[in-house]
Amino acid sequence: MNKPEYLYHYTNIDTLALILKNKTIRFNSLSNMDDLEEVKSNDMGNIGKYCFVSCWTEEEEESIPFWHIYTNKMRGIRIKLPSDMFKKYTVNNIGSLGSFKSYFKYEEILCPNYTISPSWVEILEKVEYTDDKSLLYPNILELEVDKCNIKLGELGKHKRKNWNFQKEWRYIFRILPISLREMQEENPNVHLRKLLKGEELGIDSYFLNIDDKALEKMEITLGPNTTDGDKIIVESLVNTYNPLAKVYSSNLKKIINIK
Repeated sequence: MNKPEYLYHYTNIDTLALILKNKTIRFNSLSNMDDLEEVKSNDMGNIGKYCFVSCWTEEEEESIPFWHIYTNKMRGIRIKLPSDMFKKYTVNNIGSLGSFKSYFKYEEILCPNYTISPSWVEILEKVEYTDDKSLLYPNILELEVDKCNIKLGELGKHKRKNWNFQKEWRYIFRILPISLREMQEENPNVHLRKLLKGEELGIDSYFLNIDDKALEKMEITLGPNTTDGDKIIVESLVNTYNPLAKVYSSNLKKIINIK
């Protein structure tokens, strides 16, 4: 998979303030997506709630639908960042895995309340658009004679063709209501029962840290309907938290009649 060099994310100025101040990107559960189908599977209900995503587009040209849907009456902003945007950590001595690079710190991987998966492989996926119900509502449970596999990797990768204007790429990982210790010690049937009954995680969002070098390459486009006051706020945020970021006005500002 050839991933884009840069990706784009449309949001409001409030969210930009949090991204700049905290230097993090928020991941939301599939249960909180605008596409209500994404959380569903064919055989394990709304198990997609254990999948956490951050949604971006590869479309460099400004998108009127994106400005309408994801910003406050076109008064939001669009963020441009390198697709390899998240900070990586060296994690040592996790069972037989030895040392590896991860988007998650050691203490996050060993959280006593849940397990993050995958913790060491690429998390960027290109969304595929289809009307094939077997892909939109995948079978997650795979039963064999002496074991069962739960294929959560099938979730969060497909959307109906109605959404194909998004040209979406997303960062995705799973958080299961089972600790690493429980995975190592308990009967797998215990884990399966927890997932089948939809045991709650206690969280519906997660944050990953942005890499410092990626942050320096950030570009921010002001929405077509932003005011002079909005521009002052954005420029003030940039000067305070990320002075190397560049701020641009929308190419659509003088060619679209916004009501």
